[in-house]
Amino acid sequence: MNTSFYHQHKHFTKLVENINQQTKEHLLLTNLSGSSFNVLITELFTYSHYPFVVIYPDKDSALYAYTDIVNLSNSENIIYFPSSFKRKLKNQHYDSAQAILRNEAILKLKQLNKSLVVTYPEAISEKVISQQEYEKSHLVLNVNEAIDISFLEEVLESYHFELVDFVYRPGQYAIRGAIVDVFSFSNKEAYRIEFDDDKIKSLRSFSIETQNSTQFFDKIQLTPDFTSNFQDKITGSLFDYHSPNTIVFTYDTSLFEQQLINFTTDRFIKHDEDNSIVPVFSFEEIKTFLYQKTLIEYGSGIMNQATILKFNTQPQPAFNKSLDVLKEEIEFRKAQQYQVYILVEQEIQKQRLTEIIENLKLKEQVTFLDYTITKGFIDHDLKIALFTEH
Repeated sequence: MNTSFYHQHKHFTKLVENINQQTKEHLLLTNLSGSSFNVLITELFTYSHYPFVVIYPDKDSALYAYTDIVNLSNSENIIYFPSSFKRKLKNQHYDSAQAILRNEAILKLKQLNKSLVVTYPEAISEKVISQQEYEKSHLVLNVNEAIDISFLEEVLESYHFELVDFVYRPGQYAIRGAIVDVFSFSNKEAYRIEFDDDKIKSLRSFSIETQNSTQFFDKIQLTPDFTSNFQDKITGSLFDYHSPNTIVFTYDTSLFEQQLINFTTDRFIKHDEDNSIVPVFSFEEIKTFLYQKTLIEYGSGIMNQATILKFNTQPQPAFNKSLDVLKEEIEFRKAQQYQVYILVEQEIQKQRLTEIIENLKLKEQVTFLDYTITKGFIDHDLKIALFTEH
């Protein structure tokens, strides 16, 4: 990862032992302010032998955390797993872009031995296609593979894809001579499959706006919309795609039940088109999944007799663009032997802040880091301060 902080913390060794030795000891973490929980998770993942699933209390906090962890880790093994539904006003509506992200997540899980999944209660409550059915319900194509266009069309029809003149949304395909365009539910862009007689000549993705190719592939996977078209096969859990040794972190677990009650009421969970009900797990069923794993909670937990690991952090002060407040805070922390970091992602931002710090005569008192987190914080145990402009 970019910079390591928490490997020096007094609780870090116990956490790593609990993870790697699978002790199943109930741990409850407290007092992790700002983005410190995300920083801790990222560092633990680098020391872990096993995959992580981190469940945040809602979609927004999950997205912020995903951004933090990606920025911190520089790893391609970080996966965002959303619900298939997107809130519009007071209701939840099925969203094909969300469905693509879910399918992409499952595909990556099957390819990776170790991953970190960021998600939230509604997403894990929504059932997924079982592993057995998944293997039978997608088509893998390879360059130079012998395959007939008519066979491909037959498969797409069985997946309930719609034949159109030009594809513009997931679930559509178009045929023009030796070229087949397919907008799969496994990729954010449509695929263009070019044939030479009955052999695949090339596989590439393209922009539906410009029709320009964006990437070439040796292999692609065509995936249908499982939620809409294969509801009788939607019986599995996200955890089915993880090893038994997977570590689960939850953030404010006690809030999950009410989230799921809201999500599973009829007005939230019906498809717009056919009013069918999306299959979901109850909170009690989800708790069963959680208790089968090594579970580490943060904040408001649900486990009895947990060992509490109390951290000592606080949010960064509200600078409100006041240079005097910033100068005072940096000088105060440095006087207490704290290491002060300023996190910036853009070079132009770094240049501007460097000039400000130099004008305040603080250049020797701060260290710039070339990435950012959502919320800055101060850790009094580690004597570090991570400040952002957010």
